[in-house]
Amino acid sequence: ISEGSKQRLDCLSPGLSMETNHVEGVALSKRRGHMRKSTKGGWTIAQDEYLCELVQEHGTKKWTFLASTFFNNARTALQLRSRYMDILRPDRSRDKWSA
Repeated sequence: ISEGSKQRLDCLSPGLSMETNHVEGVALSKRRGHMRKSTKGGWTIAQDEYLCELVQEHGTKKWTFLASTFFNNARTALQLRSRYMDILRPDRSRDKWSA
């Protein structure tokens, strides 16, 4: 992934490792120490950017509307919400867990 692509994602914090989420538009996931291709169709950088823009415009309460209107039901409301809240949300804490 080019440095320019990483800088375009304003809603991602610097602590997020892009390599485990995007590789040339193909999602990879880390499991048991090796990389495998995702069987469910991963998120591209363009989709992440688009989702961030939509959330900034429409807020974090209209996931069904976003899924049906802007993603043509290719992504479910739950997928959009999970991706944003768990990975893309700028204010999400990326600190190490404490006991």
